[in-house]
Amino acid sequence: MSNTEKKPNFLVIVADDLGFSDISPYGGEIETPALAKLAKEGIRLTNFHTASACSPTRSMLFSGTDNHIAGLGTNYDPSSLKRDMLTHIVGQMAEFVRNFGDHFKNKPGYEGYLNWRVAALSEILQDSGYHTIMSGKWHLGMTKEIAPCSRGFDKNFSLLPGASNHYNYEPQLEDGEFQAPCINTTGFWMEGEKVLDQTADLPKDFYSTQTFTDKMIGFLGNRSEEESQKPFFAYLPYTAPHWPLQAPREIVEKYAGKYDDGPDALTQKRLQRLKELGLVDEAVEHASPVGKLGKDWNDLSPEEKKISARKMEVFAAMVDQLDTNVGRVIEHLDSTGELDNTFVLFMSDNGAEGAALEALPLMGGKKMMGDIISKYYNNTLENIGEPDSFVWYGARWACAATAPSRGFKGWVTEGGIRCPCVIRYPPFHAKPEAITNAFTTVMDILPTILNLAGVSHPGAQFRGREVVLPRGQSWVSHLASDDYKTTSVHKENVHIHGWELFGMRAIREGKYKAVWIAEPRGKDEWELFNVESDPAEIHNLTQTQPDTLARLVQHWEQYYAETGMVQTPVVDRKMKLCQRKSAGHIEMTKLESYPIAIIGGGPVGLVSSVLLSQQKIPHILFERYPSTSIHPKACGMNMRTVEIFRQIGIEKEVLEQRAPPETASRTTWRTNLGPTGQAIIGRDAWGGGAYQREYKEASPCPYVVIPQIRLEPIIQRKAIELNPQGIRYGVEVTDVKEDGDRVILTTRDNNGSGVYQVEARYVIGADGGRGLTDQLGIKWEGERDIIDMVSAHIVAPLSAHHPDPRNFITWFIDPLKGGSIRTGYLYHLGPYPATTTTEEWLFACAVNPENVQYFKTEDMIERIHDTLQIPNLDNDLKSISHWRVNSLVAERYRSEQGCIFLVGDAAHRIPPWGALGLNTGIQDAHNLVWKLSVAIRSDQLGRYNALLDTYEAERRPIGLRVAKTSLHNLQSHALIMDSALGISPENDTASNVKAMEEYFTPDSTEG
Repeated sequence: MSNTEKKPNFLVIVADDLGFSDISPYGGEIETPALAKLAKEGIRLTNFHTASACSPTRSMLFSGTDNHIAGLGTNYDPSSLKRDMLTHIVGQMAEFVRNFGDHFKNKPGYEGYLNWRVAALSEILQDSGYHTIMSGKWHLGMTKEIAPCSRGFDKNFSLLPGASNHYNYEPQLEDGEFQAPCINTTGFWMEGEKVLDQTADLPKDFYSTQTFTDKMIGFLGNRSEEESQKPFFAYLPYTAPHWPLQAPREIVEKYAGKYDDGPDALTQKRLQRLKELGLVDEAVEHASPVGKLGKDWNDLSPEEKKISARKMEVFAAMVDQLDTNVGRVIEHLDSTGELDNTFVLFMSDNGAEGAALEALPLMGGKKMMGDIISKYYNNTLENIGEPDSFVWYGARWACAATAPSRGFKGWVTEGGIRCPCVIRYPPFHAKPEAITNAFTTVMDILPTILNLAGVSHPGAQFRGREVVLPRGQSWVSHLASDDYKTTSVHKENVHIHGWELFGMRAIREGKYKAVWIAEPRGKDEWELFNVESDPAEIHNLTQTQPDTLARLVQHWEQYYAETGMVQTPVVDRKMKLCQRKSAGHIEMTKLESYPIAIIGGGPVGLVSSVLLSQQKIPHILFERYPSTSIHPKACGMNMRTVEIFRQIGIEKEVLEQRAPPETASRTTWRTNLGPTGQAIIGRDAWGGGAYQREYKEASPCPYVVIPQIRLEPIIQRKAIELNPQGIRYGVEVTDVKEDGDRVILTTRDNNGSGVYQVEARYVIGADGGRGLTDQLGIKWEGERDIIDMVSAHIVAPLSAHHPDPRNFITWFIDPLKGGSIRTGYLYHLGPYPATTTTEEWLFACAVNPENVQYFKTEDMIERIHDTLQIPNLDNDLKSISHWRVNSLVAERYRSEQGCIFLVGDAAHRIPPWGALGLNTGIQDAHNLVWKLSVAIRSDQLGRYNALLDTYEAERRPIGLRVAKTSLHNLQSHALIMDSALGISPENDTASNVKAMEEYFTPDSTEG
């Protein structure tokens, strides 16, 4: 097979801790001709973002999803701690792991290695016929079972941990001294499936950058005939220019004297060059240095200046050698005629490293890293850069490398996450020295490569295991376009991305970015920046744009929930919390105590609160989100529920904000709402039309259609009115333990202010199935993960396109999509009365199981247009929610020790067909609260246990019946409505199209 017929090859090169402006294509003075040539013939990305540390970035590259999902929620491997060893811990990470390492153990997404919930890029390509090879730093697992040989690489030469001596110099440490992998790599080198002896199996002239390159060129040059027939995926992750700073003496001398003016002068030179190259705007300011800065340059002695400048000279030599070796690989591919059919990507894994290692406390002892280094290494001026030296260059030089941005590696400010990225791929037909300013992320690399390879992501199942979907987006259409200014990868004004590591948090929407950095590094509060005009993150917009900040904080909460993040524990200095290690929990100076605590502030939890307040029972409610739900969710409130609303005093307001009955009395099935749309069938529903009399006779209260985004604030206001100090938003319950006749709840304030405990006599679990039921060891009965769904909350003038104003829900049936559930449904959300500029709608559809995808903004907008078929429809997408349909009921509604009760979604997860889930939950609360009130008022403990048992006896059968009925509604809809038309996802497309045509053909025997 000729090269032109083969699928493209891929070469992904990762530099380690390279700053934004270190290489010449990005304004650096270091000689990097190979990378300059790549940039000249390719494309430079100026807005490319990674995680803020090594292994999280690598997990995102290989998974296409967030590091908190892929296994690197923290940057360490807990298994290494069992051996009293760290994979790679610097600066705040050391403090973080020392204080909180146990907090993350056994938490999904925090395994410390590339977990099995993701399909690795190398695995997918290996299964798709690619020859997969790797040479370099892995940092995604420290044992053979999770090493490259086990994650899809046919051939590999790998360093498993995050750092090592670049010359393989490893002193013999005394017994009992800390054996960090950066000092002792015994057992951490592998080739294929073999663990290497670094003293015998590595070359005598080992230098990391050169040896990794030699191995890669060897893998490429020594392919068998069979391997040569396959396209290749080559991964070349260097350990340079990561500390220890070491480079050949003759290369170091090239840079002698170049940095004698110090880091501040270097910042100015590089910033000016960045402006000349058009990589940053002329008006851009640069951030002041951060971190452990030490003395200003002018305050250093001449000797101190020489030492500092020499460290930077060695760093420059490392980058120089990195470039030389990148050039060697490119030249090899050119010599074999494979270069122009190879997608070449060069990137850094995070910002420059600015940590101060000398103060790093070592696990298992009182010594500092500096003690070990001073004992075993020679860091005199003349020896810096040699094999037996061990130095780093510090915060000021790192900040110069990340200018104009603020911060460096480990920070979620732009200096830690905005990195150089160069791509060369001739089929893109890019203009010479092309530059794109579009926002991109390391998560995009997997979908980009799969797109170019013509390989689909496997979806939710891969190699016999469940896996998650990528969150990244392909770059192909953008990079192949003629104009990078009018195209993008992620919608520039609406894309949402988050970052979190070591307690630092950031969330970005378009040009706006909110950042939270705890004291002493930050302000212990959210700050808001326009990073498009202010990449240095200097000008805080919190006071002038509070609504923008509020919106981004909501996005943060959604990102937090979607990624399954475990919040970093924060010790609240004001409350003087202390760690009680023997008991393994946080101890407060005072323990708050309540008769009842409610976990979850959705409608069911809030109704529980109102009912308790009416019974005069003191209580507290915790809700992890900052306010009410931003997703529409449930909409139909049956008469029994509205009767409860009457009892708690909110019926009048509910009726004022409900959908007018004349707009919510029918359900319709259509092909679409566009010019070609046709009505299939319609029927009265929701207590309207032919059902009005029946519904009126059944209850003094009407059936009400009101979306949850309208309903929940009404209940919230009543709950806060009756219990103003007891409704606590932004507080997550992280642990629940029954202790005799009480429950101890450990909570964390998500604004970073602290971790504290509360005790309660009883707990109402209304957490929406977020984990309390599972934590209690209560099993579920029923069917799980029936359908993957996605819903979108949009603002659009759709009422003008709907022929029947009485209609509330419209189902669409497109034979090309295999039926109604896959095509989707639409219903209006108000506010009422609505205008064409304010009317809101919910659109939802099932995700095709054969082509599972994670819908982002642009995907959802495209899907809505494709289904509705309304030309030139202008719509504003407010939120997207992915969810799975379940029909589950907890086997018990009361905990084994009897202090915790489950209500709502914590007790049952009901399919939304029939609008029964929320109604059942509110009615659960109504049944439970009065019984708890009687028990609380009793002066005899346990006197009313039998009464409390009746809650489960009465409500669980209803939960079972409702779950069964709702599942039947779902199955009947798919089986009956689609089947009546002769449409099924099992049919081929032509058969479905024919069946639909025959339905609308009057003379057809089938129609």
